[in-house]
Amino acid sequence: MKASYKDEFDYDADRLDRHITARQKLEGLSRREVVKRLALAAAGTGVSGALAPRALAQAPVQVIKPTPPELFRTLGTNRESLFEAFKGQGYLTPAPL
Repeated sequence: MKASYKDEFDYDADRLDRHITARQKLEGLSRREVVKRLALAAAGTGVSGALAPRALAQAPVQVIKPTPPELFRTLGTNRESLFEAFKGQGYLTPAPL
């Protein structure tokens, strides 16, 4: 895994760039035309931040499910269950985890 992919916003920006390049090759359009079409599609679906992943970095992180630090590790906007939290739980993952 690339070091830059540890930041999910860099990862999203790279994925968007790869998508634009692939679509450009597939449809034979200029990069500007592909971006214009993606912007129109995003505006039509209400996905305003789709073309600017860095803009999402300004939004506060809202987590609905309680994630106490003794059970979860925070990784950017994601949460990961700690391995120690599963000790003695058996083969099924409890719903809170």
